[in-house]
Amino acid sequence: MPTIANPNRTIHRRTRSRYTLFTLAFKNVLRRKGIATLALLGIGLGSALIITLLALAGALSHNLDRTVSALAGRIVVSPKDALLGGMYFSTGTPLPAGDLAMVRRIPAVREAYGRVTAILRPSDPMVLLPLAGYSRQEVEGTAGNPFKSIVEGHAPTIMEYPMTSCGCFECILSMLSEANGFMIVNREHSGMTPSGMTFSTLAGTIGGGAQMPGFMGIGKAYINSPKFVPADGGLPRVVWMPKALKEQLRPQLEEACAYWGLDKDFLGKIADETVGTTGEEILPFLEEKGHPALTMDSLI
Repeated sequence: MPTIANPNRTIHRRTRSRYTLFTLAFKNVLRRKGIATLALLGIGLGSALIITLLALAGALSHNLDRTVSALAGRIVVSPKDALLGGMYFSTGTPLPAGDLAMVRRIPAVREAYGRVTAILRPSDPMVLLPLAGYSRQEVEGTAGNPFKSIVEGHAPTIMEYPMTSCGCFECILSMLSEANGFMIVNREHSGMTPSGMTFSTLAGTIGGGAQMPGFMGIGKAYINSPKFVPADGGLPRVVWMPKALKEQLRPQLEEACAYWGLDKDFLGKIADETVGTTGEEILPFLEEKGHPALTMDSLI
């Protein structure tokens, strides 16, 4: 008669064998604590590094997608030889007069400048616009003349299309809605401003390449320039600046007043910290002096 193996006995032997192997491994770990510790640290650090790299890659991908999505449907137009693509500096070859006249003839364009970074919305997103600064032959030689597809264009404005600021600006331009104008504060001025913030607080808000409606980082020479926020009204919009800055730029500002058609006493109409550091404090002064910003079109 054949012998039948006891199934319970077989299971017992397998369990005992596994238990013995686990015990042997555990005892070896205890005998070589240094090697075991190093091995566990290596595994832990390797796993942490992989998780960190995966998280970093995911964050970079998300930020890239968000940036690209924000730029969808927008085309930056600048001179083809401009530094850094004209994103931060108005450099490069100006737009030829003939091309500038052609742009001005487009019905939807209110004004055009020879050299300015602008954001354009083409009627056909597949159309590639030539960059400002190309020759007339290059412009007219493009199929279909892409200039005809421009439906909207803007020079930098403080509310809709403020220039980006990297953080190295000398002054900050800020809108004061109660005065329908702008205040300017320079880096050297440490006091409070009518915006309710000091220069350092403002700089922390608009730096890093951000576009913040109502704020713009600028240089001192830009204040005297004919290109000083022309789409917003230019120099007549300035209602407040520190007294020291006003005196430092007085000769240049007096020349700029002539360009903007302002009276010689316009600088006396600009309030400073001796008048007040809030909108409520400077508004009566502006009304008394008859500041032109109060009668200009609303900024908002």
